[in-house]
Amino acid sequence: MKICTKCKKRKSEKEFYLRRGDRKGYSTHCIKCISEHQRLYRVKNNERLRKKEALYRLTNKDKIRARVLANKDKTNKARCARKKTKEGRKKIKAEQRRYRLKKYGLTMAAFDSLFRGQKGKCAICNLELVDENNKGRKVSNAYPRIDHCHKTGKIRGLLCNRCNVAMGAFDDDIKLIAKVAIYLERANL
Repeated sequence: MKICTKCKKRKSEKEFYLRRGDRKGYSTHCIKCISEHQRLYRVKNNERLRKKEALYRLTNKDKIRARVLANKDKTNKARCARKKTKEGRKKIKAEQRRYRLKKYGLTMAAFDSLFRGQKGKCAICNLELVDENNKGRKVSNAYPRIDHCHKTGKIRGLLCNRCNVAMGAFDDDIKLIAKVAIYLERANL
């Protein structure tokens, strides 16, 4: 057991980072306190840090690319290992959801509002979509995909995977989609 010098709580050594410089081999602050300090620092200095990181990425493209390629296998193995546990799968799902929402500039509340507004169904084929917050049918086609206009970036609605792929294949071309509908009507006579 060890006492955190920041929060003054007695915690197990597993709750501290390893540190060579320390007499006992652990950091003086617990992981929770360090994480909170880093989060607050990032919030306070966000703009400056973003500029610094952008400059680094711009001046070190080859170095970053080499690191990504060198660690690609390790990253994939770690992800595969996480998929094997129930908790790991939940974390991956949560990461994917946060990424998608951030990518399209949606908040969780806006996504849920959109989901409820469509009564939990695909905007095109009315397939019942799985609410990712609750346990639903394990049909990969039924997980909601965020449909957006590629020209304006405006969100149009939620689709099932099949309809989303079809929209992408037709490149949002209304005339081409109409031709496909005519073709199918003629072919089914």
